[in-house]
Amino acid sequence: MQRVVDQLSLALDTVRQQQQAKPAVCTNKRQGFFASLFSGDSDTGRSPFSSPEYKRLPAHLEQAIHNFCNIFMITKPSTVPEVDQMLNSSIGEDSRFLTESDSLYPECITTANGLKLTNLGRRQLLNRERKFEEFYTGDPDIQPVRSYENTTMVRLLFHFCTFLNSYFEAELTELYQRATFVGRFARVYLQPPVSPEQQRRQVGSPNSKHSYLARSHQPRVSLRFLASYRTLAHLGLAYLLAVLVLGCGTAGFLMLVLSAVILYGLCLASVRTITGEPACLQL
Repeated sequence: MQRVVDQLSLALDTVRQQQQAKPAVCTNKRQGFFASLFSGDSDTGRSPFSSPEYKRLPAHLEQAIHNFCNIFMITKPSTVPEVDQMLNSSIGEDSRFLTESDSLYPECITTANGLKLTNLGRRQLLNRERKFEEFYTGDPDIQPVRSYENTTMVRLLFHFCTFLNSYFEAELTELYQRATFVGRFARVYLQPPVSPEQQRRQVGSPNSKHSYLARSHQPRVSLRFLASYRTLAHLGLAYLLAVLVLGCGTAGFLMLVLSAVILYGLCLASVRTITGEPACLQL
């Protein structure tokens, strides 16, 4: 095991020397266009030494040396510094890597409950300077209620859509796959099923993944957008205009909205027919 530790120490020294020599290499690359024509360096791509993974390599090597020395009671090399307490847990390592200057993730700190955004990290998220890969990868119809949504309406609409999708599953699938104008009209309102590429990208626990795929393998009705306060405000404003300008009541307003929705679907289906949408969509 002493030989393994010596090899790891040698690799650590090599990586440190390469990272220290990186500024000199960058300086040579700034010599200019004409100087680069006569230089022997033909590498025009991105240097592998500048990748975040390569910058993390010394920390991984140091941690490996410490683990070997602690397990097999081997003397620790003098070139290896003491391990910070933050690196003794995987959460600490994630926090360290998330706060690198060239990372695409917002700034985070380690707490007893895990990673937590700092004030700078919140500003980075709000200003869209940095972001996480994906906040939510489950069923879009059962994602957490947003601050701009009405909780009661989200739940009621979810149960209503679940009943429609389960009771009329065969009819919705057959209607979605039609190659006629009626099928194009239905595809304006129905949510498409999950594609194989989205299934491969799906992450999460086995139970949540199975539930997500079980709901999303078919075309479905989704009315969650009606629970948004913005949508409710638009409908309320339209109702006031209909009452004050057109003089229609509640029933007349509902008929007017239904007519507008159907007219929108007919127009969009006609455009798709003219532009040549694929005749049949395979699920």
